[in-house]
Amino acid sequence: MTGEVMLTELMISLGAYLGIVDEDFEDRLIIDEDLDGAIALLRGHGLLPVFDDFLRFLSTLIANNPDDFLNGTYATVGTVHLIDFNAADLNKKNRAFSYSDQEFSFFSMKILIDGVTLVDFSDVKYALLWKQMQTYFERSQNFGGNTINIFFDCLRNNDVSKGFVVKYIGDDFEEERHYSYIYLSFLNSSRSVTLPALLNYSNNVLNPVLNYTQNIEYEQYFDIYDVINELNQAPDLLTRFLKLYHVLEYLMYRVYLVDLVGRVGRNKFFVREFITSSESMKKGEKETFIKNFVKIFGGDAGDINNAISGDVNPLIVTFLNDHGLVSAFAAGDINRIAQLIYSVRCSIVHNKESEYHLTISFYDDFLPIIPLVRSLIRIIEKLMIEKIKTNHGNIKYPQRGIQLY
Repeated sequence: MTGEVMLTELMISLGAYLGIVDEDFEDRLIIDEDLDGAIALLRGHGLLPVFDDFLRFLSTLIANNPDDFLNGTYATVGTVHLIDFNAADLNKKNRAFSYSDQEFSFFSMKILIDGVTLVDFSDVKYALLWKQMQTYFERSQNFGGNTINIFFDCLRNNDVSKGFVVKYIGDDFEEERHYSYIYLSFLNSSRSVTLPALLNYSNNVLNPVLNYTQNIEYEQYFDIYDVINELNQAPDLLTRFLKLYHVLEYLMYRVYLVDLVGRVGRNKFFVREFITSSESMKKGEKETFIKNFVKIFGGDAGDINNAISGDVNPLIVTFLNDHGLVSAFAAGDINRIAQLIYSVRCSIVHNKESEYHLTISFYDDFLPIIPLVRSLIRIIEKLMIEKIKTNHGNIKYPQRGIQLY
């Protein structure tokens, strides 16, 4: 079977699925062998946007004919299998990727549908996905069954809970085991799961008002600037949040150091006190973070509340409580804000089975709080620059050096 024949059969299947009876459409396909003309006729039937997009992307592929797929022939081997990620043992394992080797070919609907949008699989960056789709379309026509209608159902219903496998090995298909091996093979080839659009993060300016003021000691904070640079390089929401936490961590330690520096000269300053204070901070990391966060941002509770309150409702409060992030959360409670920031950071960096874990690979688990996290990042980024540009008292060293003896 050539790519042209594969697409012809695919169009016939789609027309039948949509219940379209159009002799001109069939004549264009079968007699005239005019794929573009047939697609144009099919698109003229007032299709759902997702099917119109699907056909439009196919038209682009026909025009560009990457790898001469229209004339190439497929290896007519392999059996088609469906993976249903609604199954209890798979419902937290759905990942947005496509992959193939000599043993399996696979793609998940999660990589084909991003949010509510069908991705442009004619784009060269989705070349691997298109390869697996071709393999599946060819096998679904020859292997039989109704999986092609399941594929169309997924498009119609915006259903990302399905994955399609073509198996080349002789072993009986084991859904969970074979899928897990496919994912491992994908990662072993130094690839990574596609980042969904809703996790993208960018900010043109952290603080909209920044002008040079002569008496501000900008040089004091230079070590923090490199961490802010790393924050600006972060491409996704979770990495951005983690880098923001690193900046805040610097600021929290500065609160402690500013206090120590301020006491040098007034009281005797012993190494023992420094060690004791440092160890106390490490043991009570969460409490120290919350306490010092309040010292720095306590006066900004109103601004933070205004920035995030639109993303907080009873369902979000319940979600945060049920997942052990923060109880009785309130957008205007600065202590609860600090606790949420600390808890989200722990959920990103701690991969312990007993803890709630946030990961880009399976973002379904924290979909409800994505808007809240995004708004929180934006306002805290603004405020951290505000503290630097105004020489906030809790983070400004009172002197450049200290006399130890």
